[in-house]
Amino acid sequence: MLHLLECEHVLLLLPQVLLRVKESEIQYLKQEISSLKDELQTALRVMPRDISANPLPGCALLLGVCGVLRFQLTYPHISNNV
Repeated sequence: MLHLLECEHVLLLLPQVLLRVKESEIQYLKQEISSLKDELQTALRVMPRDISANPLPGCALLLGVCGVLRFQLTYPHISNNV
């Protein structure tokens, strides 16, 4: 009988544990998004102001930043180690 009660207790706690894990994941992703926004803002500030004369360097920089952001969002477990 004790074994059955232990199983029921675990089954009752499991959703709470999963909820906490998901909340932690959400918080991590919010922080990651904030960090990526900051990186993008920095890249946009560094980008030349007048790109009409020669737009290629500005476009290349922006495309590079977008590629990095896409990679970091797609593969967060890898990009933390790079």
